[in-house]
Amino acid sequence: MGFYTGSVNSYENLKDALIAACVSEGWSASDGIVSRDGLFVRLYHSSTSTSTEGPGLIAEVGNGQSGAALVDPSPCRPRLGRVGSATDNPSFPAQYFIHIHANPAEVYVILQFNVDGHYFLAFGQSDVPGIGGSGNWLGGTTKRGYPGSTNGMVISTADGAGGGFGGNNGFSSGLFWGNYHTSSNLAVNNQAIHQGLDVESWGSNLVSASGLAPIVARQPNAWNGEALLLPIQVFVARPENKRSLVADLKHARYIRVDNYDSGDIITIGPEQWRVYPFYRKNVSQRDGAGFSTITHTGTFGWALRYDPA
Repeated sequence: MGFYTGSVNSYENLKDALIAACVSEGWSASDGIVSRDGLFVRLYHSSTSTSTEGPGLIAEVGNGQSGAALVDPSPCRPRLGRVGSATDNPSFPAQYFIHIHANPAEVYVILQFNVDGHYFLAFGQSDVPGIGGSGNWLGGTTKRGYPGSTNGMVISTADGAGGGFGGNNGFSSGLFWGNYHTSSNLAVNNQAIHQGLDVESWGSNLVSASGLAPIVARQPNAWNGEALLLPIQVFVARPENKRSLVADLKHARYIRVDNYDSGDIITIGPEQWRVYPFYRKNVSQRDGAGFSTITHTGTFGWALRYDPA
């Protein structure tokens, strides 16, 4: 596994840095597509602010490659970039952090900007047996298109950790955090996994954090101020109130960041984990807001497996 960091002056620079890092870790790259072990990812950057494209680094995942096009591409293209006018437009130069892992393949890139802002893009492959598809997955801070309104973040623990997206069209901006409400079209734009179960191709009704809501709400520990590293296990909703496990991420964990700063290292035995807020830490409204958009993500965040060597 590899860790890469540096400064970039544009989203295009960030794309180039990500492709170079993947190649250094044994990925193949051609025609703007990086690939490994059946996972194919097309990366491109945008500087526009339209309903179909927003500013940022955008990913599209497929199960094969034909020239510069993907075979069986994902219906969503998540974006590392500004959610709406309620969130920040990064000032460059900005710092990036790239975590690349194998067995299974998981790649995470985080852009830290304007002191304490964070946007992310992630893609990888699930190793859960029997899910029917390739297991290729992807996610990002927001969707490909840019709404241009006062859209912001929606994240909470109170109602199943997913938040009531409703007509707010907000984004939890935590990977697989609470993408349960498909009526607002979040699931097919923000994150997806190729799981092939039932009649679905790319799963949309995905959620991970809702099952962890009681534990998330009780963090950090009142005795020593520490917080647990919680597994990111992704379930897809099924008929008759059933769910199927479709991904169990090996190199990322949820964590409450009340007592952690961005970049803090947690050491557990031989392992190290690097902490990041989902977007921007706010201890005064630490539990976010489930039914209205906000300009931060409370103290919700994640930790990525870290290997500085």
